[in-house]
Amino acid sequence: MIYVVGTTIAAFLCLALLLKKKKGSAEYILAAWMLVAAFHQLLFYLTWSGQAMKHPHLLGLSLPLPVLYGVMLYFYTSEITEEKPFSWRVAGLHLLPFFCLIGLALPFYSLSAAEKKQVFENDGADYLWYQYILLSWFTIATIGYAFWALKLIRNTRRRAQHFFSNTEKRNLAWLEYLSFGLVAICLLVLFFDDTIIFSGVAFLMVFIGLHGINQTAIFQSDRLSESVTLPETTAAAENSRYLKSGLKEAEAEQLFLRLQELVHVEKPFKNPDLTLTELAKSLDVHPNYLSQVINEKAQRNFYNYINTRRVEEFLKLAALPGYKHYTLLALAFECGFNSKSTFNKYFKLHTGKTPSTFFQEINN
Repeated sequence: MIYVVGTTIAAFLCLALLLKKKKGSAEYILAAWMLVAAFHQLLFYLTWSGQAMKHPHLLGLSLPLPVLYGVMLYFYTSEITEEKPFSWRVAGLHLLPFFCLIGLALPFYSLSAAEKKQVFENDGADYLWYQYILLSWFTIATIGYAFWALKLIRNTRRRAQHFFSNTEKRNLAWLEYLSFGLVAICLLVLFFDDTIIFSGVAFLMVFIGLHGINQTAIFQSDRLSESVTLPETTAAAENSRYLKSGLKEAEAEQLFLRLQELVHVEKPFKNPDLTLTELAKSLDVHPNYLSQVINEKAQRNFYNYINTRRVEEFLKLAALPGYKHYTLLALAFECGFNSKSTFNKYFKLHTGKTPSTFFQEINN
């Protein structure tokens, strides 16, 4: 039953993505991945149930498909994080091993129906060499692409802090779990039989379905303005990214003073979804210049700067009699936080204590 559920969910996701009105490359890549997964699981189910033996032309069609999982994960992650935009030329190089495996399987595909059935009844006799090649490449490629995807995700998290004051919806945690899930599938392949392996794949499809439907932002590339330069994430890059900036020291100092006044008077940080671009528009300045000033003058990235201001506002309001009836979380939301975890994290960074401990000591 789990195989049918996995196949159905993968097919449903593929259809839902293709029918989506506004879709980009990421949606097309994920739809293609779900189509491959649905076809792969369907072929396994037909083989497992014995139906494929009645239709021998179906035997072996799934042989090279496993190597596509890691590749598709990498393609999708690259596109959704905007680290490496999708390119058909580059995609062809990544898909080359898949086509090579198809070429190596041609001797089997050319067999008669009776000969194909005999090979499967004998557990792949005379084709064990192909199984070894397939297993080796699947293991190496899947683990390699999974960790490559993890690197892209973590780089994107750091980059996002230069542009967004709230990164809760942009941390791609589910995609990170999915990467680890593919590595787990590799381990299942190495140590368990096909029934256990495809049960794991089916559960993976259920996981993608649940998170893909509930977290619609994941399927929509939240692209920044093309005029904004995306920063690199290494320490050396952080120190040198502004060397060629056209912003002079006096202009930077003036902009920082304007920023401080705006933050003090208008309190834009109370908008939980405040972005660098929106704040730059309020100051009538290019986002790159504002990012430079925040990093150089405040010694923080945009994310840290805004959340620090939120903590300061929280402490200010908490001391006023008019806010005594607020719960700590309600007051945190009033100051622009949109999650308890982010509030607790920045409150402790700012005060060295958790909110409950801080106020307990004050009250005592």
